[in-house]
Amino acid sequence: MMKIINKRHVDLLVVLLFATLIIPSIYRYCFIDGPDYFAHMRFIEGKAFGDLISLGLPHLTVHYILLNISNVFNVTLNTTFFVFTVLSILGLAIVKVLFVRYSLPNAEKYRVGFLAGITMLMGAIYFPLFNSYSYLGIWSPLAYHNPTSTWLKPVALLTIFIYFKLLDDDRKNIKQSWLLALLIFLGAVIKPNFALCFIPVLFMDMLFRKKVYQGVLIILPTLCVLLGQYLITFAADIEQKSSVVFTLAGPWSVYSNNILGAIIQNLLAPILITYTLFKIEAFSHKYKLIWSIVLVALLQGLFLAESGHRYEGMNFIWGYVVAVDILFLVSVVEFTRNIDSYSSKWKKTVVSILALHAICGLAFIVLTGVGRGPFSV
Repeated sequence: MMKIINKRHVDLLVVLLFATLIIPSIYRYCFIDGPDYFAHMRFIEGKAFGDLISLGLPHLTVHYILLNISNVFNVTLNTTFFVFTVLSILGLAIVKVLFVRYSLPNAEKYRVGFLAGITMLMGAIYFPLFNSYSYLGIWSPLAYHNPTSTWLKPVALLTIFIYFKLLDDDRKNIKQSWLLALLIFLGAVIKPNFALCFIPVLFMDMLFRKKVYQGVLIILPTLCVLLGQYLITFAADIEQKSSVVFTLAGPWSVYSNNILGAIIQNLLAPILITYTLFKIEAFSHKYKLIWSIVLVALLQGLFLAESGHRYEGMNFIWGYVVAVDILFLVSVVEFTRNIDSYSSKWKKTVVSILALHAICGLAFIVLTGVGRGPFSV
């Protein structure tokens, strides 16, 4: 039995070890000092299904399910949020392994686990000189303080994984198309942000590949969800009604005195890897798609906001947060795939920057887990 585990599943064991480092932070967010988690819990506690329809279904579907699980098992909502969030993180780790296995089929198992695992810890490189605001985790894949974006991550990555498999299959694969449609739909139900940045890129890619009809069928169910969500959130006659407004990094400026610095601190390694791939002419179509999603999401986060009391919530940034997590994974995979093409000096430079991202991320996670993070009491 040990022989089978060591040889066939060592990558899963390695990535799950990385994932467990995040669990103490989730515990604090759920039980001690997690403003986002507490706000989500208070928002639904004691509410009936009819109340949630007017408050924001389908986005609140998962919240309502967790509320009912709490009632059935007679446990606190904090507990169900904690368990579901931990399962989401473990699920994200497993999907990352499957993605790396598929992308690097000849890589050793321990390397697959390490590559997938290290991207669980990637954070913004913290240099006070460039940005005095210490919590740059909000712009990076480390935004585990937000429950819905954490729940969305495994579904979003699985969506990209299935789309990549669809691209690799020249034949018309109906099953994968329907699975892709279902995943985009589920992601939008959990949190609409990733669908908002993925759908435009998906449709344009389908358009250029002359598969418009297939693209429309894939995105149509999700467009209905997004329309319903928009009508409920912004068009319904409810108290504290909000609207979508255009801004020039207005909400972001509340949290950061140097937005360009924050972006560079977050994306430095992927930018260097992209430059490298351009130089050796190995910038793949798939990598272009991921960068396109990130850039669309970044533009949404910079120029769109919600008016009124939700303005500083930066609710349009979460697609970027989720997309950057995928960008780091794909960047590491592409860098590893072409590693023999780099000079020794440049290879060490990129690896050093990736290590710096990981060290800063790990430090942030550890400090948060022991109560010295930005939300500590």
